[in-house]
Amino acid sequence: MCSSLVSRPSAVLSTGQEAVRQGLHALIQLFTQYPPFSSLSVEEMQQLLKRGQLVFYAQGDVIASPEQGVCEQLWIVRQGMVRIASVDNSSGEACVEKQVIGMLGVADCFPMGALMAERPTSRLYVAAEDVFCVQIAKTDFLQVVHQSDSLRHFVFKGVSSLFGQLYEKTRTSAYERNAVGANLNAPLDTLLSREPITCAPGVPLREAVRQMHEQAISSIVIVENEYPIGIFTLRDLRRIVAQGESLEQPVSQVMSSQLVALGLSASVFDVALLMAKQRIGHICIIEGGRLYGVISERDVFALQRVDLVSVSRKLYHASSAAELVAVYRSVQPVLTTMQAHGADAIQLMELISGLRDHCISRAIELCLLDHPGVSFPFDWIVFGAGARAEQWLFSKQQSGIVFDAVDAEQAQGRQQLLLPLAEQVIGLLEQCGMQLCLSEKLASHPDYCQPVQGWQQSMQKWLEKGSARLLSKQQSLLDQRCVWGSGLAWQQVHEFWLNRLQQHDAALRRLKKTVLRYRLPTAEQLQRFLESKQFVVADQDFRKQGLRVLTQAVRILALEQGCRDTNTLLRLQCLVQHQVIPLESAHALRQAFNYLHLLKHQQTVKSEYTPDEASMLTPLEKRLFREALRQIMPLREALEK
Repeated sequence: MCSSLVSRPSAVLSTGQEAVRQGLHALIQLFTQYPPFSSLSVEEMQQLLKRGQLVFYAQGDVIASPEQGVCEQLWIVRQGMVRIASVDNSSGEACVEKQVIGMLGVADCFPMGALMAERPTSRLYVAAEDVFCVQIAKTDFLQVVHQSDSLRHFVFKGVSSLFGQLYEKTRTSAYERNAVGANLNAPLDTLLSREPITCAPGVPLREAVRQMHEQAISSIVIVENEYPIGIFTLRDLRRIVAQGESLEQPVSQVMSSQLVALGLSASVFDVALLMAKQRIGHICIIEGGRLYGVISERDVFALQRVDLVSVSRKLYHASSAAELVAVYRSVQPVLTTMQAHGADAIQLMELISGLRDHCISRAIELCLLDHPGVSFPFDWIVFGAGARAEQWLFSKQQSGIVFDAVDAEQAQGRQQLLLPLAEQVIGLLEQCGMQLCLSEKLASHPDYCQPVQGWQQSMQKWLEKGSARLLSKQQSLLDQRCVWGSGLAWQQVHEFWLNRLQQHDAALRRLKKTVLRYRLPTAEQLQRFLESKQFVVADQDFRKQGLRVLTQAVRILALEQGCRDTNTLLRLQCLVQHQVIPLESAHALRQAFNYLHLLKHQQTVKSEYTPDEASMLTPLEKRLFREALRQIMPLREALEK
């Protein structure tokens, strides 16, 4: 039970107003260190605070509650901690805390949403310790909101506006390191500066090339009945000349009929990503069957020192191990440049996943040259973050091999041929910078290099007899993806695994318990975190802890619904479709996911440029970190159902 609501005599409130007036300068200095007040001018802060009053609440006092009716006050924390709790109305008794869902510290204001919506708050705000707050009447607050663009933006955008501030700050930092400035999130029409150049399929190749030369373009689209059916590029021309083919043949005989296209709603980043994945230099822009233009690699990167497509091609075609290592280790500046252009953490991880896949595939092909005995098909799979496409350039590698075998003798023979190959591949990837997995989930280990039947038996045993501790250690195996091979052998393992998992309610319950064991920061831990200057407090990395709870909770909930996707954001979409979580929660979790990964990447970058400040936190980072943790907490409730 909570303590009763605290009423304030008029004499006390008058004293509180005088305290604010006397300490106005000190309050402004304090609050302007924190967002959103850091973007307000001194005059705006004076207007906001001068009519406020300093109010004290003892530990356990209820500051704001649904019982108070329509919100008429805004509170800004001056000192101490305030906990936010959901309210349990099932017992019919008032003011019962159900669960703590967040904590507020210095310069946090509440309850903003209820105040602006002119409704009672749906949460309970309780002093977690002795607290001083500046209390401002709604009419006084709204007056300043109308006068201040910065405050108004925060009020109506909420925490999303603060996330935007941090993303822009990170982008600017990357821009300063690379001295480039184009936005990869810009729409495609910013690159469509001319009408597309086309020709009919029966036009002689010589005429098409002449037209390309006169227009100074590197491609021409072949159109039949006003519909694009193919494309011819300078790369195709080089091949034809080298092979001695006739230039008098129809262009339709030598065009690429498999058009790679995007719609007008796509962004410049989408073009760059598709070019890197497909290793091509031209993308057609087609909407409703109409050709709007062709965007080339040169168009995307003409004003930028970004050579993403070139790097992708070099990885794919590296002729030696030394070349593969050199190319892969040259990718980091390209990624920094992409960040400067506006790519967020989610986009960067998707991009890195494609580059890592190219690197792994080429490493396998190069090493196969030294193992002629491996003449049978096999699939190379990745686990964990690699399978989810949620890793950074030099993250740890977790891998396995799946192959077909008709009997135990053939399985053993093929395994003995594959293990040395896997060891060589993993060693080459380690030279590229991909670290080894500490738990030895590597294809060079016999347990992770098995025939289809071996994998199926291992997973069946794991599900039926695996303890909660074992399930926790092996959770990365729940995320699998084939990066090299036909995928046919792996598909048998994957389908078997997913079908068996849904049949084992006991295993699902144990998996949920393994996630619930991870505890988000308590009020005391969070307070120490807020007062410190580092992410790691009392040997606990709250950033990693938050990401772990988010990804693993979403994973288990999605697998329970039969979701086949491995990516966390795709799994979130699945949970929305199955009404496990509302769309608003999924959006908030996406922001939290993006932000926590951005911090992870940002700390790595900081350590490269300013090692002593690698773990320093700004007030904005602290505020958003706490908000990210708050968004993750409801996932625990979903697991406990």
